[in-house]
Amino acid sequence: MAGTIDLEHLNDPQREAVLHSGGPLVVFAGAGSGKTRVITHRIAHLVAEEGVEPWQICGVTFTNKAAAEMRERLEVLSPGSGRLQIGTFHSTCARLLRRHSEVANVRRDFTIYDDSDQKAMIKRILKDLNLDPKRFAPKQMAHAIGAAKQEMKGPDQIDIDTAFDEIVAKIYKAYEERMAACGALDFGDLIYRLVRALEDNDGFRDQLARRFVHLLVDEFQDTNHAQLRLVT
Repeated sequence: MAGTIDLEHLNDPQREAVLHSGGPLVVFAGAGSGKTRVITHRIAHLVAEEGVEPWQICGVTFTNKAAAEMRERLEVLSPGSGRLQIGTFHSTCARLLRRHSEVANVRRDFTIYDDSDQKAMIKRILKDLNLDPKRFAPKQMAHAIGAAKQEMKGPDQIDIDTAFDEIVAKIYKAYEERMAACGALDFGDLIYRLVRALEDNDGFRDQLARRFVHLLVDEFQDTNHAQLRLVT
């Protein structure tokens, strides 16, 4: 795809980020400073002037709204760039997990459980384990499981300092077993499972690295350990 991308309306730092070459680049910018503009112009520049194929680029952002905005802008800047992989962290990971389900050890047709599905599952586990839902509130247990997955910890890796922690680990283990039996993943699983697959399988990691030559992240939670391990 040939063409020239107009960068005259960008300021100097924005233009520098768009034209950057030679390795990773982190840009710190506040709200309204043009982060999405930089990302979309960077992608359009790579395709039009650096000869990068659209399918070799993966653009990731935090919300569905931001992902839709990126796609809309790229349709104007880089017509015909439909093969670009643009999406949120979760949608991108879900797509890759389905495509590489055997490597990730998940069902290709997995169901994604939302918060209400997750809490319903935990309520059933509490009942079967004869645990008090007032002491081990489903919402609290769901949060604990989600926090563990953000830290890339499975049920057997949780720090056990109290009897309460021991029960949480027990609930987490039962939760994972039942989710697997149902062929279901929760939102935390989408990143957690992909990171596990990438870190446990060198061939898979190399395959994705060859596929996606450029990874561009529009917005990132630096407090989310799983997200950090995914992009690095």
